[in-house]
This record gives sequence, C-alpha cells and structure tokens, in this order.
Amino acid sequence: SSHQLTTPLGVISKPSLDETQSRTKISDPNKHDVLCGRGGNTFKHYGNSTYRELVNLNKKLYLSVKKKEKCRIAQAIVEAIRYRQVPNGRFLEKEAGTGVWNDIGDEKAVSKTSQALRENAPMIRKELKSSSSSVGSGANSSVTSVDISDKLTEK
Repeated sequence: SSHQLTTPLGVISKPSLDETQSRTKISDPNKHDVLCGRGGNTFKHYGNSTYRELVNLNKKLYLSVKKKEKCRIAQAIVEAIRYRQVPNGRFLEKEAGTGVWNDIGDEKAVSKTSQALRENAPMIRKELKSSSSSVGSGANSSVTSVDISDKLTEK
C-alpha cells in the first residue's frame, strides 16, 4: 500500500515497495519517463521534453530565491514528473551492457534537476537584473511561480 506525503505540490501518494521494485530492469520506458544520458534519442523523448519545459519555466524563479526554496523547486519538478502524470514518470539511466533502464532515485533526480535549473544562470541573472531596472517593475514582480501540475495536464 502507498502512504501520503505532503510536498510543495500538495499531498501525493508515495509508491509502495512493490511499485518501487518496478523501477529497476525496465526494458521499455514509458512516454513520461525522463531518460538520463546524452544523445538524440534521450533529447527527443517526450518525457525529457516535458522535463525541460518544466525546468525552463522555473529557472527565473529558482535564481531569485534562497537556497532552501531552490531545493523545494527542484523537488517539486521531480514530484511532478513522478506523481502527477499517468503513467507516472521515472528518471531512468541505461545500464551499460544490458540495455535495460533503472531508476536513479529521488536524490539523484533532484540533484540533476538543480543542475538543470542552474544552466545558463549568469545570462538569466543578467536578464533579471535588466528587467528589474525597467520602470515600474520590482526585482520580483516579473518572477512568478509556475503551477507545475497545470503544465503537465496541458499536454
């Protein structure tokens, strides 16, 4: 049985041990999975596209908040991929030699997401600075939180 977990996205059900065991030796990733690694197939994969979109929508917010909030944003993106889609998405890495996929786990997924949120940070900070110096806009007025679950249901 699964148990409830309160997250930045509200209450979600975490998977049971049986469901967690289905995160290893995956031969056929589903469309919501995020495939870790390089190459055209991972880049083009639907789940990776959704993931990149969520990351890009939250970069300005991520760069404008304190460290504790940064972690919450990364966790919320991982939770959105894992628990707000049917079927649930996973963060998968291909096992060398066997060709099967294994879930990298939440810690690595949050770390990967934090890294993705920091990509191009100097350029984005420059944009934030220039937009905050515009007439009539405060430093945070142009930065708004994105409702991750709404973004997922649009697809």
